[in-house]
Amino acid sequence: MTLNNSDELQAAWKGQDDGPQMARIEAVPRELAALVRSRENLTKIVYWTSVAVTTLLAAGLLYNVFSTDQPWIRFAQAWAFGLLGYVLGTHLPYRAGRKYVHESCARFLERQHQERASGYLRVRRVSWLLVPSIVASWFGRGPLLAAQASGLAPSSWLFRFFAGPWPFFLIAGILALIWLAFGAAANKATREAAEIRAGEAGNGGVVSGA
Repeated sequence: MTLNNSDELQAAWKGQDDGPQMARIEAVPRELAALVRSRENLTKIVYWTSVAVTTLLAAGLLYNVFSTDQPWIRFAQAWAFGLLGYVLGTHLPYRAGRKYVHESCARFLERQHQERASGYLRVRRVSWLLVPSIVASWFGRGPLLAAQASGLAPSSWLFRFFAGPWPFFLIAGILALIWLAFGAAANKATREAAEIRAGEAGNGGVVSGA
């Protein structure tokens, strides 16, 4: 979902300072411009894919709200639907991801990494807002109802899996992995933005590159 820029930056920006072994930016306008266009296109694809997936999930949850007659399950679906609506309205503002006219290529790439870091941290925060929906599903025995509706044999291991607490343990594990993985990704994006900023400062600025 993200573009790892390490190899591309090595191809676009080369050279080292004679003193400390710190990479610095030497602008290659054509290659930098190609990298910027690639980032712009990737940002658009990620944005519209996120909007499409979120909208489809919200439509499915809204259907479940009106189709179920179980109060706890209805609350769980309604909470998840409201959370997705909140994400769609506030955490996915339209950003074309284009370089500003007077913005240098290096500054644009730095801004992209900063926005990625902020996005990863938002995902971490929002993921834990699913906890009330998960707890309501627990009280409503949502996994068991889903297993019964799917026609699983009560003697099958899959039915017993859904009838026990294991689905909720699995969800808790996934939330913990999301917390760790997106935190690490945010730290990496922050480091990459700092490296670009340090390289640009060490080079005394970089050409804007159309």
